[in-house]
Amino acid sequence: MKRSARLLLGGLAGLGLSLGLSACEKKQKVQELPSVKLDLPEPPAFEEARATFEDGSLSVTELRRHGKKYEKKNLTVRGVVSWVYTCPKEIWECRSTKEKLCDPCERPHYYLAEKADDPPEKAIWIVDYSRKLRDWEEPPPPNPECNLTALPPPVQPNIGEEVVVSGQFGYDTITGFRNSRGLLVWCGQNLFGAPPAPPAKGKGK
Repeated sequence: MKRSARLLLGGLAGLGLSLGLSACEKKQKVQELPSVKLDLPEPPAFEEARATFEDGSLSVTELRRHGKKYEKKNLTVRGVVSWVYTCPKEIWECRSTKEKLCDPCERPHYYLAEKADDPPEKAIWIVDYSRKLRDWEEPPPPNPECNLTALPPPVQPNIGEEVVVSGQFGYDTITGFRNSRGLLVWCGQNLFGAPPAPPAKGKGK
């Protein structure tokens, strides 16, 4: 190849490289947009759920959030009954006839929550509470977790009632209950804020 031809090809290659670099520089020069400051409202202040009440009882939220530190401890928790287990009618009727081939009713338990309409995942199981025995049932022994020598008086939990429950917190029981969110083995309870009974009406009025 002649020297003049080589020079011509070298010049064209150099020109191509120069044009390529110029195009890259143009692509890199991006127009900067002016900074925009968003005028957002202040985030709402959420009230922190209370951990305890004036009487020292724990809230359901506190027990659910920090259950590990209360495991195997005797305590009281205050909340609202949100659901109560009821033995199905067909099992009740079968058992009442004293037939042998009947499904058993589940042991007594209910849900305690912050509000009556809270879903089960926001509640604490209250298990093995003392209730009125049915005709075919034998009285169970007292819960060893309660350190009681006799069963407490039976109670009838009702949805919407606010109660203070005493018991031992854990994640399983010797009677077969198990819950990864925690449960309370019932030892006793008081109805909180129950209205006084109406006065008896006098005779002749």
